[in-house]
Amino acid sequence: MHVSQPGRELTASSLGMAGNTQTRISDLATVAYFVGGTATGILQHASAGPGLARLEGDRLALSMADKQSNVAALAARTQILATEVTALRFRYFDGFEWRSNWDSKVMSGLPKMIEVELQLRPSSSGANQAAASNAANTYQLFIALPMAKPIDTSTMQ
Repeated sequence: MHVSQPGRELTASSLGMAGNTQTRISDLATVAYFVGGTATGILQHASAGPGLARLEGDRLALSMADKQSNVAALAARTQILATEVTALRFRYFDGFEWRSNWDSKVMSGLPKMIEVELQLRPSSSGANQAAASNAANTYQLFIALPMAKPIDTSTMQ
């Protein structure tokens, strides 16, 4: 997701410095959530460890690092938030149906609701450690966006 986040220490810097993801070039930031240590993605394996990870940084600098396949720069801006998270899924409700992806620019608006589903590794304490290791705890959170207008995506290609 891309957000406008004015920084107090916003500095003007040359595009040559844009490779340094610590430098804020503009007020536009990229924020991404993913599960580290899983899947086949290079960034998932390069993150600091398994669990829910958050990548945040200047939009231009992160975009340039991504285009240059600078995994080290992207991993440096990644923080593990919760090691117990083993899976993460987002779904978006347009007012008519659920979708697995959402681009506000393409859809010309925000979704009416967002579903966040987390799977957590069960705690390994207690007598049933073997049984607990096979079962995952799944939690869902629904976030309503009441000001969003329904968008009929069935007519879109």
